[in-house]
Amino acid sequence: MDPTLLEINDFELRWSSKDGFRREPGWALATEPVLLGSQALAQARLQPRFIKSQFWQQLSTDTMPGATAAIRHHADLAYLQLQAIHAAASGETYVVCMPGHYDRAQLSLLLGLTEAANLPVKALVDPGVLLARQTGTTAPTVLYLDIDLHAVTLTVIGNADQISRQKALSPHSKGLLTLIDRLANLCAAKLIQQSRFDPLDQAITEQALFEQLIGIDSGYVQLGSRDIRLQLGETYYEVSLSESEQRNVILDMLPDIVTAIRSEALSTAELLISHRIAMLPGLEDAISLIPNIKITKLESSALLDAFNGFSEELMGRPERHQLLYSLPRLHRQGEDPGQSEVTSRAVSHVLQRGIATALTAYCNQPLAALSIQQNENHCWQLIPGHAALSLNDRVLTQPVVLQIGDRVTFQNETFEFIAVR
Repeated sequence: MDPTLLEINDFELRWSSKDGFRREPGWALATEPVLLGSQALAQARLQPRFIKSQFWQQLSTDTMPGATAAIRHHADLAYLQLQAIHAAASGETYVVCMPGHYDRAQLSLLLGLTEAANLPVKALVDPGVLLARQTGTTAPTVLYLDIDLHAVTLTVIGNADQISRQKALSPHSKGLLTLIDRLANLCAAKLIQQSRFDPLDQAITEQALFEQLIGIDSGYVQLGSRDIRLQLGETYYEVSLSESEQRNVILDMLPDIVTAIRSEALSTAELLISHRIAMLPGLEDAISLIPNIKITKLESSALLDAFNGFSEELMGRPERHQLLYSLPRLHRQGEDPGQSEVTSRAVSHVLQRGIATALTAYCNQPLAALSIQQNENHCWQLIPGHAALSLNDRVLTQPVVLQIGDRVTFQNETFEFIAVR
């Protein structure tokens, strides 16, 4: 049986099926019994005291506000939703695309939750790396821009013979939920002006407005572009927002997003835009003005297509619980598959204080300052440690395949990686 792909994004948790992706929103209603997904979303504005939407974003075992004996922390809610997804998907093996901002503790907790929920996990894969591999881009840097309910994420990916994640940033600390609330306030203001009706005064109309704006079951269209139709008693109310009104809700986000992209695209780069963040009105116009950037707008099926192109190779590996921030480059027809591998393997020595040391010898030094090892493709990889480490003037947070000319700064020492014939 084919592995099941599970993407964790609290706007929509998606898992693969024979008909494509199925999805459920990352919401929970902390009542007895607990309601999850669409059932919880249907109560978001009717029972606001009990609604929870941050348990995936802030995954931890810290006691949460409103904790009960049954639901103590966010991990409890995540566990229940994983159980529900497994019951719906009935997968034999899962490959999980995790949120880009998760740290090691959260990844370990996530694996523990999947084990407890009886989801056999083959690997955790960074979605940006998987998507970058599928595009076959030749740009040296690939950026993946995405959004969830609570934040914007920008993943920076190096593109050589290995597609390797370098870091993940959060350019803006607000996400889709904040934008939905802003749109709701705009609609309410217009309805008050038009008909002296405030939909936010009644829980039932506030919920209806919220569901129409978030549109979890009605496709990925521009936020605020749907005509709103509400009913209270026998009376119907309609409202629509102009293009300028829609764009106004993201004005404070755009400078942060554009600045983050500019700072990471120091040379030619390709920017991958998720289907979720593409819903933001005016975003594409703003980022199209950034120089040296090729923009690729991804379809909602792009992640599944990328996974299908990699699943056979992944399932051929014997290991379980793999953490994949780096994948071999996908070689296209007519391309020499050995060319980029030779380029990476050409890194042979590290240069320090004018002395070149073969990497094979350097790795065997008991007091070596840097942690360097060969990966399964025999490419030299630099591993971050506990102390601060900078690669090409950027803080290193994840393993990265070394390239000729890379410069590492560590404790006032500079190391340069070179090729010696």
